[in-house]
Amino acid sequence: IERWAVQPTNNYPADKWKLCFGMGVDRANKTLKVINATEEAGTISADQANKFRAEAKFLRALFNFEAWLVFGDYIPILTEETEDPALVPNVNPAGAVLANIISDLKFAWENLPDSQGDVGRPTSYAAKALAARAYLQELKYAEAKPLLDAVLAGPFSLMPNFVDNYNIATNNNAESIWEVQA
Repeated sequence: IERWAVQPTNNYPADKWKLCFGMGVDRANKTLKVINATEEAGTISADQANKFRAEAKFLRALFNFEAWLVFGDYIPILTEETEDPALVPNVNPAGAVLANIISDLKFAWENLPDSQGDVGRPTSYAAKALAARAYLQELKYAEAKPLLDAVLAGPFSLMPNFVDNYNIATNNNAESIWEVQA
């Protein structure tokens, strides 16, 4: 893979594709459908639905970003409105995948709170940080800077010991913008 010569016996690309689309994007889209149906049925309020939508769109953007890092612009852009994913092409105009990722993250940072009661739930800062990282992937510094400035103005600080970022006892510390809880 490092030499850009992936062998057919290497399962990594297929596994990455399955993880990003078969599990991540697909599950986020199914969750968004349930949120929409639940809101229409009046079971949850519009505010609660938007918060859940923002969390699902954050995760969809995260999985699209992970796929984009490996496969570039050759990934399908799937939404909760996609009827048959097999019919969606995986060849996109330049910038379409980035625009899709940023669109989901913009919705997320506009609708997520700055902090969550449960660790592991994304916040507006996590959405801004991921969007900035996506912009930096394309060397779009002007677009990334205001997002990074907003994150740096948040409640985060560097840990006194760098190793604390990798110590189980100090998970979800002051330096953590968002951590997967596993």
